[in-house]
This record gives sequence, structure tokens and C-alpha cells, in this order.
Amino acid sequence: MGIFGKPNVAKLAAKKDVKGLIKALKDKDGFVRAYAAWALGEIGAKSAVTPLTEALKDKDKYVREAAARALTRIGDKSAVPALIEALKDEYGFVRWNAAGALGKIGDKSAVPALTEALKDEDGNMRWNAAGALGKIGDKSAVPALTEALKDKGVREAAVRSLGWIGDKTAVPALIKVLIDEDKFVHWGAAEALEAISGKSAVPALTEALKDKDGDVRRSAAGALGKIGDKSAVPALIEALKDEDEDVRGGAAWALGKIGEPVVPPLIEVLKDRSRVVCRDAAWALGNIGAKSAVPALIEALKDGNEYVRRDAAWALGKIGDKSAVPALTEALKDKDENVRAYAAAALKKLQG
Repeated sequence: MGIFGKPNVAKLAAKKDVKGLIKALKDKDGFVRAYAAWALGEIGAKSAVTPLTEALKDKDKYVREAAARALTRIGDKSAVPALIEALKDEYGFVRWNAAGALGKIGDKSAVPALTEALKDEDGNMRWNAAGALGKIGDKSAVPALTEALKDKGVREAAVRSLGWIGDKTAVPALIKVLIDEDKFVHWGAAEALEAISGKSAVPALTEALKDKDGDVRRSAAGALGKIGDKSAVPALIEALKDEDEDVRGGAAWALGKIGEPVVPPLIEVLKDRSRVVCRDAAWALGNIGAKSAVPALIEALKDGNEYVRRDAAWALGKIGDKSAVPALTEALKDKDENVRAYAAAALKKLQG
């Protein structure tokens, strides 16, 4: 106990005295109650979940906020009913933290209430609710999140959540926001489409390879590679000439994933001024298994960048053409230990 009988919360917290902190939740002083709730969250005291859910009804809004934060840290499923109720709290910070806690806990019973919270007058609350629905990952939230794409303040959170859920019914709506004026929204839409891998998105993603924003073009290339539809190959070959090295590298990676015989353009990319792009091209050629690329990959074993040499060695091993044996044997003397290791692994494949 502190002066005048008040609990010394700092001391209780330092000692991790859970029983003492739970008792402090009933103190007359709102600051003491809030501090005790915060401390219980920091400790992660599961035995305090019931008292903390009771604290969500405290008359002091700061105590309720601290209790919601603590329950977020603890993440115990038994708190879900009280947290759902807290989504209606008059104080914004309580509602936001309740939504965050429900997202972390991941219990599907919270989906209807969080879906309803997408209509909250507070934009931050709608954002947090959208994020929580994505973390829970229940497909029943897709229609509401698709509708939330019309909400300017929530679109970014909604597209990311749709990507996390991964339901293909969201593809048409995500295609529409690929041209959103907010770059974070259309970037997120491209990433969500990549996660969902919906072939119906290929035409829109192909068009997105021409977007003025490099991040969108890169995400579109990645999405096309993951979807793996060969109709995207011509546009991806064109993207190998993009001014942005990340886009060129993403296009090379995507072509490697699709596996369409596009060897000549990728061999040309091995000469790219960006070593990162060269690495992606080497990987793609290896993944495709392009024997006609062997001479160019042997030449890449002499590149000044050790990562390019390493990926060239890997690609030669993956292709499996024995004409590469002398060059790989020479690469065993490379100054970089990783290059030597990759060369040794490649030789083992070729000679095994």
C-alpha cells in the first residue's frame, strides 16, 4: 500500500503482483484503476481477464480504455463477449482498442459486430473494424468489406483485409480500385489480387503495368506471376524495359513463375544495369529450365556482383546442362563463400 492507504501500483507492477493489481482495479482513484489495468496487460495476466472485462464498464473512460488495451495484449478468447459490447462505447479510444483486441483474438463470433462497426460515424473506428475483420479472416465479412471500398477513409484497410481473407468473390471489386486516386489503395488492391490469385484480374493487372506509380506496377507484376496466366506474358516482356528496376525485376520474376518460354528477353535482361534485375532474370531462367540460356549464365558467373554470380550458379544447377561443369568448377575458387557453395551444389546435381 502507498501513502494514505492507496495501492502503490508501480511497486505492484514491478513485483508482478497480479492479485494486488486486480484489487487496485476497485480503487476509488480512477488513475490508480487505469494504471492497474495497464500493468495487468503488460504482465499478460490471463487470470485478470474477468476483472478487466468488468473494468470495461468503469465510469471512467480512461480506465475503460486501459482495460481494452490490456485485453488486447492478453488476447484471451473469454473476453470476446465483453469486447463486442465495448464496440458500442461512447469513447472512441475504447471502441478502437476493442476492435483491435477482437482482431488479435481472431474469434469469428465477433464478425457480425465488427461488420456493423464498419458503419460507425468515427472513421478511425471503421478503419480498425476493417483491419480486425481481415485478421479474423472469415469469408462472411467479404460483402461488407467490399462495400467499405466505397468509403474513402477506409478503402486502404478494406483492400488489405480482402487480400488477407483471400476470397475470389472480391476480385471484381478489387479490380475497380486498381485505378483509385490514392496510390496506397491501388497498390494494396494489386497486392490483394496477388494474394487471391484470381485469373479474372489478369486484364486489369496487365493494364496496371502501365500505371504511373512504380509500386503499383511492381505489385501488378508480382500478382501476374502468382496467378500464372500465360496471357500476361507479352505485357510482362514489355515491363522488362520499365524505367523502375523493381518493376523490371518483378517482371523477370513473374515470367519465371509463369514458365512460358520467353528466354531471349530474359537473357537480354542479364545485361541490365541493375544487379537486382540480373538476379531476378537468372532465377527466372533457371526456373524455366532454359538450356539456351546456359552460355549467358556461364558469362554471368564472372559478374562483379556476388549475388548475380550466386543466382547464375543456382540457375545452371537447376537447368542441368553438363556443358556448365567447367565454369562451375572454376566458380569453386570464387572469393565469395556463398557463390562457392552454390557452385558446389550445382555441380553435385550435374555430376550426381
